[in-house]
Amino acid sequence: MAFTKDFFEGDLARIILRLAVFIVLLTSIRFFLNTFFASSELYELLVIPGVFKPLSTGNLALAGLVAGIGFLLVNKERVKKLEVHGSFFYEKVVFGVAALLSVAVYYFLRFLVNENLVFSERFIWLVVPLLYLFIFLFPLFLLLSVFGSRFFRDAFALFRSQVFFVVVAWIIVYVVLVVVRSLWIYFSGGVARVLEFVFSLFFEDVLLIHRPGGPFLRVEGFGAFIGAPCSGVDSFFLFVGLMLFIFLLDYNKINKKSMLLLLVPGIIGMYFVNVFRVFLLYLVGIYVSPEFAVGLFHQNIGWLLFIAYFAVFWFVCSGFVYRK
Repeated sequence: MAFTKDFFEGDLARIILRLAVFIVLLTSIRFFLNTFFASSELYELLVIPGVFKPLSTGNLALAGLVAGIGFLLVNKERVKKLEVHGSFFYEKVVFGVAALLSVAVYYFLRFLVNENLVFSERFIWLVVPLLYLFIFLFPLFLLLSVFGSRFFRDAFALFRSQVFFVVVAWIIVYVVLVVVRSLWIYFSGGVARVLEFVFSLFFEDVLLIHRPGGPFLRVEGFGAFIGAPCSGVDSFFLFVGLMLFIFLLDYNKINKKSMLLLLVPGIIGMYFVNVFRVFLLYLVGIYVSPEFAVGLFHQNIGWLLFIAYFAVFWFVCSGFVYRK
């Protein structure tokens, strides 16, 4: 179990911990903004045509996460050389404020685009880069607030020759993710059929309708579309991506055939973990609160279950992969 034994040596555990803090902050701020604007009269003023959003920010974020995890795994020995310094309080405040200001500017730009569509379309070559600039500045400033500028200076000095390859990997992962996500309707259909069967064993009011926007499943008065976020495509992509990165990381230490064979039960298990996730969402919607189910619960249960499943799966199965 070479991957699990020495992964958290040195300051790597602190880096992982701060990354976790960053992800929690990022998710919390995004959830607050989405909830606030979606339930306010400002929402209609901030809606912009799809032509101004040619790249999915969700796909970009997920592709960046996979590329980042892969970089961390492949370069774990060099990453251990990095030291996590305590950043100055004023740095945390300045970069934190800068992150929030970048969000404010981004939404202000969306408002201007909405109010001046003809002008914005004429200068779309300028408007689109500006929108994405402030989208990227938000997580960048948030990272600087969590880690401090000194950490990033040290990291850039250590890995500057690899920045180009990381960007290329990010682009490749993004393209693959877009292709895989285009198959979400098939994944959603399978999830909906399994849940229809399971819920029909316990409830009488179960209705499944297949629509162009995805299958709609209603159970005991609580209904929702099982769309792309509930299809399991993202979990599938992350699982295969992590297994591939581990394969590359410990190429000379593992049994290739065993690793390949483990992919099959691993993917099947991941699929049913996603089914279980949507099953829990419906139970929360029926017995607790529909708003909570499709809001905070929906946004967080996925990655929590994924981390738990992958940790257990790798702990149990890694012994069959590494050569004795």
